[in-house]
Amino acid sequence: MARDAYWWLRVSLLVMLPTGWLLFMASAVSVTSFQCSGAEDGHALALALIFTFSIRRRVALAPETSWNPTRAKLVAIVSLSL
Repeated sequence: MARDAYWWLRVSLLVMLPTGWLLFMASAVSVTSFQCSGAEDGHALALALIFTFSIRRRVALAPETSWNPTRAKLVAIVSLSL
């Protein structure tokens, strides 16, 4: 199931990034450029993408025989928090 969902993750990311950029550019860029929340959102997105395509992917695509329940729960908690 994780392999099938991974394809949807990549497709949704390909849709989300350009449309998010267009939405950001269409909003009041001059107003948001003075707020640091835009930079924090960008850093959080970058961190979430790095985590998703490195650690979470490795755990999700691992064979069931090599699962460590504690590590899987920790990865799930971090994934949801990001």
